[in-house]
Amino acid sequence: MRAAIIATAALAILAAGGFYWCLQQPIAEGSTPLEASGTIEAKEVTIAPEVGGRVVEITADEGEEVEAGQVLVRLDEELLASQMKEALAAVEGAEAQLAAVEAGYRREEIDQAEADLAKAKAARDGARTAWGDAIALRG
Repeated sequence: MRAAIIATAALAILAAGGFYWCLQQPIAEGSTPLEASGTIEAKEVTIAPEVGGRVVEITADEGEEVEAGQVLVRLDEELLASQMKEALAAVEGAEAQLAAVEAGYRREEIDQAEADLAKAKAARDGARTAWGDAIALRG
């Protein structure tokens, strides 16, 4: 039984080595690449916006030729605007909390408030970037 397992393992190793050797061999001289002509028709293309949101307008029809950079859909800007307002309010709240903490709290609470402020500013900057991207894409 053990000899059969060893023989099977040895055969598998030899087969893998032979396959690897075949892959490493250069392409024969005189062979030419395959060339063909025709039309490639895409059945489905996935597009992904840089920001998420609800589609309010589709500017291209199915089968219509489009150019690189052409606006294909318009997204609802209300969600981005509300996210920006939330981020700004979070920054204001974090700044107020930091000011209260600095007025007489322990160092750990001050550090936590500073971390909360940095997090809120990062969220605000992300919302501002998304807003700017949406305005630029609206173009």
